[in-house]
Amino acid sequence: MTWTGLSGNLRTMPVPDLLQSLAGGQATGTLVISNGVLERRVCFQNGQVIAAGSSDPREYLGHFLVSHGFITERQLSAAMTQQELTRVLIGKILVDDGFISPEDLDRMLQLKAREGIYDLFTWRDGEFKFTDGELPAYRMIPLSIGVTGLTIEAMERLDEWEGIRKLIPSADAVPVAVGTLLDVAKLEEGERVVLASVDDDRSVKEICLHTHSSEFFVAKVLRGMVEAGKLKVVRPRHVQPADAVKATDPTVLVAEAWELFRAEDYQRSLRHARAAATLEPDNAVVRKDVAGLEKALRETIEAEGVKLDGVPKLLVEVSHLTQLNLSPEEGFILTRIDGTSTVGSILKITPVAMLDAMLVFLRLVKAGHIRLDRIS
Repeated sequence: MTWTGLSGNLRTMPVPDLLQSLAGGQATGTLVISNGVLERRVCFQNGQVIAAGSSDPREYLGHFLVSHGFITERQLSAAMTQQELTRVLIGKILVDDGFISPEDLDRMLQLKAREGIYDLFTWRDGEFKFTDGELPAYRMIPLSIGVTGLTIEAMERLDEWEGIRKLIPSADAVPVAVGTLLDVAKLEEGERVVLASVDDDRSVKEICLHTHSSEFFVAKVLRGMVEAGKLKVVRPRHVQPADAVKATDPTVLVAEAWELFRAEDYQRSLRHARAAATLEPDNAVVRKDVAGLEKALRETIEAEGVKLDGVPKLLVEVSHLTQLNLSPEEGFILTRIDGTSTVGSILKITPVAMLDAMLVFLRLVKAGHIRLDRIS
């Protein structure tokens, strides 16, 4: 059976039905699902899920290994630099350098794929398309269970999320220690890193960025401490929600993106452009327009002085950073500035898309929090 042309919206074909349909039909190819913010890919071979990926940098293998305590940010940066020179997959580099065993790498690749698929079951809206016969060219670590098993595990995850949300209502909530967090026996390294990041000021979202972790992983670790009476969660901070992108015509969205770009509202411009690309991923004209806007935006950011070889220097005291009204992304980057690392080296360890992170640097410069020096 051929699956060419299978596409639609999750409102009419939910994720469980979509995955079961492809599994039951012994499909081989790649399913792409986008919710306008994030894109996920699920690869099938003869109806079995063999790999999964995401556009979220925190789900890239390197960041995933940082979040689980296998490597440090410094080791991630070194591996990425080596990858740029050799074009070797980062997993092989880390194994060859002795940072992770082949067995642990395979286990983490399988866990990473499962985690991405579990998250899909929380999506209620999003566009999907299946490309028959298309599979990645690189070697994949097959999952050991089929779609039925994944579905059962994902439903259990949804139930677990419901319990977590009763204690940790949102990613903007702030965990506050009321007891010793790190004296628990048999803590995994990733769990220890999460608990060490609780400083009574960081929100859950900020801890996620700081540790390169998913919200579920962080919330699950914190939940255990709440239930043990060692942690309390204070009410979420007031967070200004991002303006929703309402237009459904990609041509209109691209036009609005360029208007926002000319008005120097770069963040909203990028959001509109990405929404346009999501609506019609196969539209060559839209893809070209979006690529053109992203190129213009990067050139503008670089013209403003944010270059990869620039060395950021703090213009505020480290002790004053907590008093600033910073986004989690701004806080992450500010705490990685050491006076010697370049913009490029910080971008390598930042679990945020490169263009978004460059915009963060630009905002920090304009706010007077940092300056960028050139390497002498």
